[in-house]
Amino acid sequence: MQKQLLALFCLLVVSFHAQDYVWIKGPTSGSVAGTYGTKGTATITNNPGGRSGAAYWKDNNGNYWMFGGEGFDFFANQGLLSDLWKYDPQNNTWTWMAGPDVINQKGKYGSAGTFSNTFNPGGRFGAAAWTDANGDLWLFGGYGIDTSNGQGYLNDLWKYSISQNKWAFMGGTKGLFQPGIYTTISVPSATIYPGARRNPTFWGDANGNFYLFGGLGNTTSANNVGMLHDLWKFNPANSQWTWLHGSQYLDQHGYYGTMGVSSPTTMPGSRQGGNGWTDNLGNIWLFGGFGYDFISPTTGLLSDIWRYEPTTNVWTWMQGSNQSNQPGVYSQTGVPSTTNTPGARAYSFTWKDPKGKLWLFGGEAFGSSSLSGNINDLWQFNPSNMKWMWVRGNNNPGQNGQYGSLNMYAPTNTPGGRNSICGWMDAKGNFALFGGQGHPASGSSAKLSDLWLYRNCHIDSLNIAVTTNSAQICAGEGATLTATGGSLYAWSHNSVVTGSTVYASPATTSVFAASADNANGCTYTGTVNLIVNPCTGINSVDSPVITIYPNPSQGEFTIVNPIGGEMEIQIFTLDGKSIEKLKVSDSLPLTLPPGVYLVTTTLNEKVTHQKIIIQ
Repeated sequence: MQKQLLALFCLLVVSFHAQDYVWIKGPTSGSVAGTYGTKGTATITNNPGGRSGAAYWKDNNGNYWMFGGEGFDFFANQGLLSDLWKYDPQNNTWTWMAGPDVINQKGKYGSAGTFSNTFNPGGRFGAAAWTDANGDLWLFGGYGIDTSNGQGYLNDLWKYSISQNKWAFMGGTKGLFQPGIYTTISVPSATIYPGARRNPTFWGDANGNFYLFGGLGNTTSANNVGMLHDLWKFNPANSQWTWLHGSQYLDQHGYYGTMGVSSPTTMPGSRQGGNGWTDNLGNIWLFGGFGYDFISPTTGLLSDIWRYEPTTNVWTWMQGSNQSNQPGVYSQTGVPSTTNTPGARAYSFTWKDPKGKLWLFGGEAFGSSSLSGNINDLWQFNPSNMKWMWVRGNNNPGQNGQYGSLNMYAPTNTPGGRNSICGWMDAKGNFALFGGQGHPASGSSAKLSDLWLYRNCHIDSLNIAVTTNSAQICAGEGATLTATGGSLYAWSHNSVVTGSTVYASPATTSVFAASADNANGCTYTGTVNLIVNPCTGINSVDSPVITIYPNPSQGEFTIVNPIGGEMEIQIFTLDGKSIEKLKVSDSLPLTLPPGVYLVTTTLNEKVTHQKIIIQ
């Protein structure tokens, strides 16, 4: 009976290591003073003090920037900060760039548009921040300290020139509780501006324009403070504001209309601490915040998703509940679903990855129950199919951080639950998290100053396929395994070989795996099952009557017939293809290309099978 050889083309299983956090800097405890060092000098020991509500940016060179917040200064005093920091992710170092190292400093304004190293925004938290097309940093409003050392809501506009290492006051007012100046909807003007506020939702578009919605502060009166409902755009090219949409009045409920249907009358309710991003088409998205839903008489945490189209000046309610304080729906991690949804929340970190998907971490939120607090869950949202995916983290708030070892990735590493975080995403889709109000390694909520990096394995994922030229082999034989989809493979049965092709000769049916890492260091694995049969039906002899040498060979080998007589030789590839058939009565030299072959000889009605390996 002839042995049957089968070809296997795509029998594979793909898997990858869990996306991992790594704690890369800062203390595991909360409420720690800053280590400033020398202004303008990076050292490995520098670290900002614990804080929440700081403004943050990323520059054109991939460095991360942070200003102010509410937290701890050099002397471990707690208050409003006005220090400016730069973090270099290549060297894992912080640099104190500008501003004082003590709390509660008033703003030093100067003339509008004038840069000076003596000018500096006053201490504050909850400001809006964005980077313009030239890579310079902009800051608007927040709750902080004005030019007269008073504390309250601000609407001052600042620009920081990275090349000059200087601040300039660009517009707005130098005092507190300034009402907004509204004219005609959608008409830009150099004489209008938003009222003072903190924690608006804000975005920057591809042209360097800046949008902000809502917040807690003033509209048309300095005497009334509440939840804002207005949408604004600022164009840094001409320093003009445009009032785009929304009411001049405080504490407005949302008008939701029909989900997925655009209408000039639909509008999110007044809120602060919402999460915003711009999609690849230039549309603006809003998720959650703390404010007013469709009908509730009081404020609460929200979980609604809205889309704003700048070209039509229209909002659309896209998904989520029109009622506040809704728990999340958590299914299996790593599986997108239309039924998944994060719990209602505010003051989270959100960022759009290079594939256009939204990432959402933490905040003050509801988990899977009616309990709310600082949470550490991580979500991904795909606007193309409107599906949320719970990636990792806990589905209930109040979790302490699991730090592991400094600079060591581990599946168990997880930041503690927190809100009002600083965060940045790099070009590969990895992101960094700093500080916030939340839970350290142990104990209750505090101002944090730890820095984490999340390795994003959902960006540039690899599909590792492992195939074999023979799905079934006889015992004592082997097959060639080939991996595709990556490079520098690690084989489960041969750690020395890193190429795409290896030879395997198992004694029993076995699973073989090849793994490869992507650019982020995430490991993806493909497997194949190699079936070993006893092949007892083949007529063979225990000791071959022929000799094959050398074996393995560099290409040329000789088959020797030691006893004489006509010998029939047939050579097969391991997928069963016959490549040579001849009859000889003496020794025979042959040459074959690299590979593994089965040599079948018939002599005096006895059949033998031998492998020849050509290297």
